[in-house]
Amino acid sequence: MAEGDAGGSRVPVSDGLTWRVDAGRVPGEIIQAGSALMQHEWPPPCLVYDVPYLQWQLGDWGGPPALTVTGWQDGRCVAFAALTPRQARVDGWHGWIAIKSFMTVATSLRGRGIGRVLRQRIVREAADRRMPLLRFGEHATQVHDALAADYQAAGMRLERVMECVPAAMGIPAIEAPDVREGVAGEGPVPAHVLVPARAAAEHTHSAHDPRGRTALVSHDANGEVLVSASVVRSVLRTRDAHVTSVQLERLALSPAATAHALKQLVAAAGRWGYEGGRGIVTVPSIGDASWEMLAAAGFRRMPPRYSAWVAASEGDHALFSARSTRFEIV
Repeated sequence: MAEGDAGGSRVPVSDGLTWRVDAGRVPGEIIQAGSALMQHEWPPPCLVYDVPYLQWQLGDWGGPPALTVTGWQDGRCVAFAALTPRQARVDGWHGWIAIKSFMTVATSLRGRGIGRVLRQRIVREAADRRMPLLRFGEHATQVHDALAADYQAAGMRLERVMECVPAAMGIPAIEAPDVREGVAGEGPVPAHVLVPARAAAEHTHSAHDPRGRTALVSHDANGEVLVSASVVRSVLRTRDAHVTSVQLERLALSPAATAHALKQLVAAAGRWGYEGGRGIVTVPSIGDASWEMLAAAGFRRMPPRYSAWVAASEGDHALFSARSTRFEIV
């Protein structure tokens, strides 16, 4: 295929697939194809990767453009991955990174090396743009060993930041007089914690999350922030139905935070997210939050599925100082 076909570049390769790269305003047919592939291939329980959600993730966040790599066979999308740029900061550094996400290969084609070709292509696109990466994936050591060679071949160093530990609790039957909706104020960020650094354009785009999103802040009597979080109301696909799920993202506990303040915020999140205020509130990754504090509030730890990893072309990039992150798992 020729360069520029339908806004993307297409390159036939020996695996029998035609590969296409789209950057900037990702065409609607690519978003629809990626959405259909993920919804068909990802086993439940998983997020509903519908078109509005993917359009939002790949939209304009006020910085570098999003990018997708797709593999096609007989006119059908059988491989999909994306880079979604976000602003970040850690230890005094502030800049743009890309989250590598949505990696999917059709089940019927797995075991043929297509997933590795997909990974190599999208890592090369990031390297060519000198865009540092954040990825969430399996945390086994052998996975790192398998990935490292592909990143090194693209001129990038890959390091694991942390194991992403999830937690969950039922909604406590308490009042939440000290919790307010508003822009989450994280306060001082500890050293070596990679956090989003959202400008006005990102705040505006984030507010249009089609899943439903708000920010909750718990204050003390003097108005000081004790606990803050972004609260997201997602729809999960299970084996039998689609169900609502409420998550706390970017959870931040100040040094003065208390278990009661956290419980109030969970209670408020449940009332905001669930009809009738009954259900489970999850934290997909506790990040740098104190596990002792979460346990005291009533959270229970769940088995980790992912680790966070960073990659950059500069071997001494500030990202490699990160030991934890508050970024949402995408």
